[in-house]
This record gives sequence, structure tokens and C-alpha cells, in this order.
Amino acid sequence: MDLAGVTWRWYPGDETQEADPFIATTMGAEPTPAYRGTAYVVFEELALDRYGNRLPQLSFEVFRPIADPDTAEGCVEAVTLIPASGEFTYATQPIRTGGDGETVAENLNALTDTADSVVALNSLQAMVAR
Repeated sequence: MDLAGVTWRWYPGDETQEADPFIATTMGAEPTPAYRGTAYVVFEELALDRYGNRLPQLSFEVFRPIADPDTAEGCVEAVTLIPASGEFTYATQPIRTGGDGETVAENLNALTDTADSVVALNSLQAMVAR
């Protein structure tokens, strides 16, 4: 996403963060929560014409520092447990749908004949075993 000309702010979710001024101006200062303990992003007046006049699908990864690198948490840099979304995201067996002699794989995006969730779990195990 090209952020040139876009006014946005990121809040890390700490316990001291204040309410966003744009939200407070829009909703009124009194009822506006500070969302302490929740990381979030605010876009001011985002032009939606570039996105078919609807909110674009955005995803964010939030990382926190690891206190002890000798723990299991410290050994793992990042994990994409479910690399896709959909009805069969958690299925551990390959799912194919379709008809008329043609099928479409629903949960086989990483490797042929291996469900996405199994690929993600195998990657996690390999990373921890190092």
C-alpha cells in the first residue's frame, strides 16, 4: 500500500496510550476509548476510490521482544500457522471441491497433496528442533 499522502497512526497497545485525536474529534472526547492493551492503526479520511470504494483488506504482524532467548519462544522468530483463510483452513487432509471432472484444491497452497495447516505445523516443528 502506497502511504504517500495518507495520514495514519499506529498504536502499540501499551497501557498508557491515549485515545486517538481523530476518533476523539469524531466521536467526542468523553466516549472515545484509548484501546489500552490493543494494538491498532488509524487512517484519517483514507481515499477509497483506489480500492473500489470499499475498505482494502489489510493485515499486520505485531511482534514483541523476547525476554529470554533460551526459551521455546526465544527460539522461534516467526510462525505463519495458517497461511490462508477459508472454510477448510484447519483441515489436516487435502480438500478438493468441484464437479464435471474438474476439482479445485481448497487447502493445498504450499505443497502438492499436503494441507496448509500441516505444512505450517511441520515448519514450526523444524524451526524449534534447530
